[in-house]
Amino acid sequence: MSGAIERSEKWVMPTYRRLPVTFVRGEGVYLFDDQGGKYLDFVAGIAVAALGHAHPAVTDAVARQAGQLVHTSNLYYTEPSGRLAEALCDKLGWPDGKVFFASSGAEANECAIKLVRRWASDRFGPSRFGVIATQGSFHGRTLGALAATGQPAKWEPFGPMPGGFSHVAYNDTEALADALDGTQSGMLVEAVQGEGGVVVPSDGYLASIRKICDEHDLALVVDEVQSGTWVARLEPVWEPGDPRAPAPPPAATLRIRQERRSPVHLIVAAVLVALPALVQIGRYVWYTRRANR
Repeated sequence: MSGAIERSEKWVMPTYRRLPVTFVRGEGVYLFDDQGGKYLDFVAGIAVAALGHAHPAVTDAVARQAGQLVHTSNLYYTEPSGRLAEALCDKLGWPDGKVFFASSGAEANECAIKLVRRWASDRFGPSRFGVIATQGSFHGRTLGALAATGQPAKWEPFGPMPGGFSHVAYNDTEALADALDGTQSGMLVEAVQGEGGVVVPSDGYLASIRKICDEHDLALVVDEVQSGTWVARLEPVWEPGDPRAPAPPPAATLRIRQERRSPVHLIVAAVLVALPALVQIGRYVWYTRRANR
């Protein structure tokens, strides 16, 4: 066992089951361990290192930014954040969108839940606070996002979970319609379930849940931190006119990967993009969406 493994086993909280290997550097699609072993990296930092390891454009951008300005807090304005937010809304086709930057997908989903509840409370009153999610989903490990996650085994060590969350079967629009009782504020759904087993939506499923949410005045939040298949793509998933293609949701959470074509030199984990129907300046009521770009 290497010194790095021994030290981590002693001092780092065991929140993940790690393989007994210590990586010391990367190059392109390869990783190298402390014993000189070379590995083809199919994980890519869990879909983060889209350009590979030590890409010269990313390395140069990070070095230049670190040499100029690293952090100022959100109390002030900086040039890159506004440019990145503008570029995201432009890519997504939301000219009136708003962006909230977060450090993780869980934070983006937490913000989405809060915004949806606040929007519903302002519009319908405090009785509409419930959020519907799907069985087998994964939305994060913070307490609210974990309650939205449709995996009871993950709740048990930390229960009781926060109230207001219910779950229906994925790919089952009838189950969704039957679950509505007038107390829900919105629905949180993955365009493709990742941790649940790479479960792909059936034809028409996403369009149908969008229609149901519209008919019942529910905010629809699409978690695309892993998949990026609905709204968080640079290229369309469906051809124009394809009956499977849904209208964009009013809200989504997204991850931004390392992107060489990005107009600004930033790497952020997750963002919230909001449409004007949920935007009330100064009241923190925004639609949310997560980016895989």
